[in-house]
Amino acid sequence: HVGGNLKIISSNLESYSSYGVALDIGLMYVYEDWDLHITAVGRNIGTQIKPYDTQLEKLPFEIIFGMSQTLQNIPIRWHFTMENMQRWNVAFENPNRAATDLEGNSTGEKITFIDNAFRHMILGIEIFPESGFNLRLGYNLRRAEELRIVEKRAFAGLSAGFSIRFNYLRLSYSYSKFSTAASSSYFGININFQ
Repeated sequence: HVGGNLKIISSNLESYSSYGVALDIGLMYVYEDWDLHITAVGRNIGTQIKPYDTQLEKLPFEIIFGMSQTLQNIPIRWHFTMENMQRWNVAFENPNRAATDLEGNSTGEKITFIDNAFRHMILGIEIFPESGFNLRLGYNLRRAEELRIVEKRAFAGLSAGFSIRFNYLRLSYSYSKFSTAASSSYFGININFQ
């Protein structure tokens, strides 16, 4: 399967304005025997056409890979996503997490290959994926690590939601936790005309 999305982007800041154009392209392979879906997406392929001033800025291009599968005889669908694959080093040293020994020597946070690998991952699970009501749970490892507060449980990176289907209409709600000070709620409506 192949899909695309063309976007016209417009922005106004005080007396300055800018616009651009971008394209999202997605490919999906479905292995029917295992109900396995494998996807690749390129987001924000495009350019700024009119800059705010004189310098053209790059769009936030992103490559995403994903997989999902409904388990046999169990009403669960798992999801695994690797985001920001266009750039491997997405981790950064947080100066607030530097360790200081008894002699006053400070050691910065170490970012390893494994740290970078985990910060590309998003995990998800959906219970009762084919029914009229389902529950969803997700965990964004990068968001969890970057927004966590040292020595305090904040549930950063966690998201949960549900959806209810009424004939051709599906209503969805999800809640994402960023930190103790920030969270987001999302509402969605899907209409199936078949």
